[in-house]
Amino acid sequence: MPGAGLGGSISFSRELTLGLVGSNEQRSCNVNRLATVLGLIISILLASEALCWEFSVTGEYENRFRWFSRTGKNDLFGDATAQETPGGRLIGLAGQSVHDTGALPTVPSPTSNFFFNLGSTTGRQLLITRGGFSSAGSDAMYNDTRLTLLGGVRVNKAVRLRGVVNFGGYRNKYSQNATMGDTGQGVPPFERYYVSQASMNAFDTLSVISVEQLWATFKLPWGILAIGPRAFPFGTGATFGRNTRSEMYLFVVPYGPFRFLFGLWPGGTRIPSVWLTTPDSSLKNTSHQAAFCTYDASNLRLGTATIYRQYHADNHVPYLTNVDESTLVNLLFLKYYDGRFFANVEYAWANIDRFSSVSVPETGSIRSSLSQTVAIEANHFFAEGGFSLGPAKLSLMFALASGPVLNDDNRLRNVPAGGFFQSDATPAPFQPGANPKVYAPWPINYQALEPYEFLMFNTYAGGNNGGWNAMDFTYVGDEHGMMSDGYCLAGRIDFALAANLNLWSSFIWAHRLERAGTYFGQYQSSGSLASGSIPNLEKFYANAGRSFGTGNDYISDGFIGWELNAGTDWELLENVVFRFRYSLWKPGDYFKEAFQSVVLGADGVVHTTGVLPERDAIHAIQSSIFVQL
Repeated sequence: MPGAGLGGSISFSRELTLGLVGSNEQRSCNVNRLATVLGLIISILLASEALCWEFSVTGEYENRFRWFSRTGKNDLFGDATAQETPGGRLIGLAGQSVHDTGALPTVPSPTSNFFFNLGSTTGRQLLITRGGFSSAGSDAMYNDTRLTLLGGVRVNKAVRLRGVVNFGGYRNKYSQNATMGDTGQGVPPFERYYVSQASMNAFDTLSVISVEQLWATFKLPWGILAIGPRAFPFGTGATFGRNTRSEMYLFVVPYGPFRFLFGLWPGGTRIPSVWLTTPDSSLKNTSHQAAFCTYDASNLRLGTATIYRQYHADNHVPYLTNVDESTLVNLLFLKYYDGRFFANVEYAWANIDRFSSVSVPETGSIRSSLSQTVAIEANHFFAEGGFSLGPAKLSLMFALASGPVLNDDNRLRNVPAGGFFQSDATPAPFQPGANPKVYAPWPINYQALEPYEFLMFNTYAGGNNGGWNAMDFTYVGDEHGMMSDGYCLAGRIDFALAANLNLWSSFIWAHRLERAGTYFGQYQSSGSLASGSIPNLEKFYANAGRSFGTGNDYISDGFIGWELNAGTDWELLENVVFRFRYSLWKPGDYFKEAFQSVVLGADGVVHTTGVLPERDAIHAIQSSIFVQL
């Protein structure tokens, strides 16, 4: 078809059987139907020819294999041999857990609306728990596949429609409490990858097809107008990456080396579950808009962003909270590359002012609460630089992300700070304070750290504090953890052994940022927060030789650990790349004090509040065949 621009090739196959038997009247009816169908097809083709629509399709195909294992028996949450039950079941390798909220409509959605979903104040939706990767033994492996298509229709020179279609599946590979004959708890959410399954029926459903993005762009005399959900990478990727979604209206105005952007969201909800976005909901943003600006020189790019959101929720349900909230986010970035030297720097900070009031019950024993005004602050910083020399490239990276500050002056309700305790009735010395300033976690987006690590943050989120916390602003629900309440130093070297073969290795070292960001014994041996479990805390303190209730409530060592990676990218055929990496993460002393452990005592009794002096290293292999369509 003239005027059609096809990315890739599309072929059509038709098999048509005509029942031209029977009476003359029947044959005439069949011929008339055939003529009608052919006429309709010809009309569509002629209309397309006249309109000159251009169809394009690009995409990605990936088949991925992953394997995880401990190098010894000491798991993140305890001695693996002590976790055996009389039935012979092992808790398994501590790793990613994906859902504990039940049916699909209540599963947290990925980050959307440019930035933060503050989440429910009832706790965490996603946790690192025992058995996250396997329900038996210390090894976990799985194979999965995805096919992602980016299609577009150019209506004319000014109008284009585009969408992202993904052939994915359910995230049942992380289904918890799954043993033989047990499929686990709850309904897992959709995800990008389809997990390979064994079936005797060749026509069993392969995957779930979903339209993940759908938007239109209009070229106007003054710029471009984009409407609809789409990816929004901006800056270095430390804050907004390919996983960040932009909703509704975006105006882009170029002016010489400058580019001005303005985003507007007339609807949307503060709550992370998009299923709550209903026309009559009282959970809508009253104002949500953003302004961006970039400057491009020959080797230099600068950019800034300011995002403002105002939210109000009415107390239509007795005893629930009224909320008025204003969020202001600012971002600055720099990117430089001259063919040999490169540098990427980004700093972002957020200020959230929240006023909440809880209605006092007229009758009954329901506990009432006073009105609260909370000022929340968060920030993160990312910088990397390096140079290329012949076939070699050296990259150095430093990143820092804020975390909760849980000292006596910042325990107001605790939850806004990613906190430990869920009520103000907790015994001393954990009585919440009255200071309205709260410092909150804001993770570095996983895509920025991905070249340097795989296990420490991307997989294990640094030990429950980054990316999986519902209160971490930019947490995502697409199987990636992040770094928050921490800082890290990393380096990577790439060497092009041939034009189609790259070898690389990286090393990363990480530490907690806030000394008062994690309580001593904050995580139970089940992986959940230790809130409401003061007796267990007292036991853990006693086992660690520490006095409970003296105000010495925090960990003394925040060393998260170090990780070594090595891999290769090998282009086997044109647009077909084989990727392989090996990762080894040695957890640091942070886990000794922050995690209560399952241990086998000298008396032969299993204790869930034990102290495990050291964690064995965790290592993993990831390989994939990646096809650029």
